[in-house]
This record gives sequence, C-alpha cells and structure tokens, in this order.
Amino acid sequence: MHAAQGAGAAELIERAAALVPALRARAAAANATRQVPAETIAELKRSGLLRLLQPSVWGGLERDYVDFVDVIRTLTQGCASSAWVYGVLTEHSWVLASYPEAAQREVWGADATAMSCASLVPTGSGERVAGGVRIGGRWPFASGCDHAQWAILGALVAGDDGKRGVLDCLVPIGALTVVDDWHVLGLAATGSKTLVADGVVVPEHRLLRHEDLAAGRAPGRAVHPATTLCRMPRSFIASLTLVAVLQGLAQRAVDAFAEHAGTRSVGGRRAADSEIVQLALAEAAAEADTSLLLARRTAIANTRLVADGETVSQERLLTARRDIAFAVKLARQAIDRLYALSGAHAIYDGAPLQLVFRDAHAAAAHLFLKWEIGALPYGKLRLGLPAEMPF
Repeated sequence: MHAAQGAGAAELIERAAALVPALRARAAAANATRQVPAETIAELKRSGLLRLLQPSVWGGLERDYVDFVDVIRTLTQGCASSAWVYGVLTEHSWVLASYPEAAQREVWGADATAMSCASLVPTGSGERVAGGVRIGGRWPFASGCDHAQWAILGALVAGDDGKRGVLDCLVPIGALTVVDDWHVLGLAATGSKTLVADGVVVPEHRLLRHEDLAAGRAPGRAVHPATTLCRMPRSFIASLTLVAVLQGLAQRAVDAFAEHAGTRSVGGRRAADSEIVQLALAEAAAEADTSLLLARRTAIANTRLVADGETVSQERLLTARRDIAFAVKLARQAIDRLYALSGAHAIYDGAPLQLVFRDAHAAAAHLFLKWEIGALPYGKLRLGLPAEMPF
C-alpha cells in the first residue's frame, strides 16, 4: 500500500501545505523557464498526491473530487502554475481509467505513476486504418506536457455512416512533436505547449469516443464498476479542477491586499483606515468565500448523486455548469476588485497582486470557464428553449 492510501482528508491537505514553501521559492524560476521544475514533480510524486484520483487497483488513492480540489487550492498558495499542472495531470487519471483495460495496462502496467497531458478540443483529425486510426494535426494548450509520458488528443474521425465524431486518442508523448510556443501573460510555468502528430497510428484499444466519456459511459465503467468517477459525466464536475486554482488565487489576493493595506500610507493616512479599502476587502473576501462554498457544494452533491446511481438529468447537468461558471466569476471579481484598488504599486513586476492578476486572467481565459458559456444553456432551459451549447 502507498503511504498516502490510508490518509484522511486533513492529512492530504497537510501534505499539500508542506509543499507550499518550496513551490513559492521556485515560482519565479518556474515562470522564467516556463515549466514546472522537475523537483516539484518529484516531490508531488513522493507525496502520493499525483495519484489522488487513480483507481485503487493500480495503487491509486481513488479519493473524492472534493479532496482533490482542496489540494489544488492549497498548492496554489505556493505557485498557481504548479497547482494547475498538478490538477490536470492528476485529473487525467480519471480519463485514463475510462479507457479499455488493455490501454490502462499499457499505461500503468509498467509504471503505475505514469501521467498523461491532454488537448481534447478536436483541432486535429484522423482516418480509419487497419486496427485503429491514423491522426494528424496540431493540438495547443497541452498543460504539463513536459512531465507526461502520454497525451490524450481529441480528433475528428468519420464513422461508417460518414458522419464525423470526436475520438480521444491516447498516444505516447514520444510519438509527438512538442512545439515550444507557450509565451503568455500568466500561468507561464504550465508549459501548455502545442503537440503535433503527423501520421501517428493509434490502435483501437487506445481510442475512446468522447461522447461516451462526456456521458460517463466509457469502457472504464465496466473495468472499475465501484469507481464513481468512471460513471461521472465530465461536465458535471471536471471544470472544478481549474476553478480551484482561481479560488486559491482569490484567497492570495485577499491576503496580499490586507497585508499591503496595513502597511501602506497615502498622504499621511494609512490605507487601512479608509472605509473604501475596508469595504472592498470585505466584499472581495465574501466573493472568494462564496465561490469556494459553491464549488465545494457542487463537488459533494454531484459525487453523491452519481455514487447513489441516480440519473443525471439535463437540468442537474446545466445547473452544475452554471454554478461552476459562477464560482469562476466570483473569484475573478474578488481579484479584479482588489487589484483595481491597489493603485500603481500593483503594476510592478514582482508585486504579489500583479502576479495573482496575471495568473487569474490566464486561467479564466479557458473556454469552459466562461460565464456566458456556462450560463446561457441553463437560462434557455428554464425558459423552455432548446438548451444547445454556445459552441
């Protein structure tokens, strides 16, 4: 048994908190090199936290999602990029566990700690060949690809009826070209580079229909019948991985603003004595806390519903998307409110709030975290209109 397998939720948070000082010390160098340091990945592996969602049959911890997002928020106190990479690499254990058993054996049979990055938006395509699919194209935003042994790539492939569908293709990272194009405003150390495939053949056992993954009916459901995540519709909970980083950043913004206001003077008057400052801090803290409460409630309630075998209705699914997007909106509002009131001091490189601001806006740029995309289908459903997705 791995040392972390019997750990309670509080111990997992303690393990994450113990890593925060080192993550904070490495953050500047990580941003400069645009990737999470190998030392950080090694420490995460030793802690057992990278296997938080991996099925227990492969030696993983197989924990609830709420434990997972609590760990991400904690790691964000040290380095948002490191927490983001930790989140996506760990969360992809869920996707790997959804593949047929043969694919899981190929990934974890030789190395139970193997990890996968992903770029699931189908920006590439494939064609059927004997025994599988040949894929080609470019897949951007592959966070953590510097430390992954595998990549999961969404590709448009025509079926027997001529209609194209999305297949999630599991490919060894060595079969791909990594294009170092990650020069960005924030989250620089995530190394979210572009992956290129040129005629890579993916065998049948490493293909997964994305609609099955999205609906929680992928082959891994039969492989791990007792694992709740293998029955979980993806959009019911998965985006909380990324939301947790924003919530951690919102907490950092509240803490940094309070500390700075307590020592800053303007015209001979302490900033902390201003009612404008006091009100802004209180409102931002309330937004950050409400975002956290909403996200944790979503994680707990949705996990319980699926674990109990209840059907995930369209209304429940769209309510979850709405709440996840609103949690993002609240966290962003908290950060933007405090940054705007911090004045010129916050525009300097190295200022704690400037780094938080940049990382938060980079995180919130993710398509699936947009308020409009999460909110519109719910509004349409409640008004009796077809609740199609904006994209």
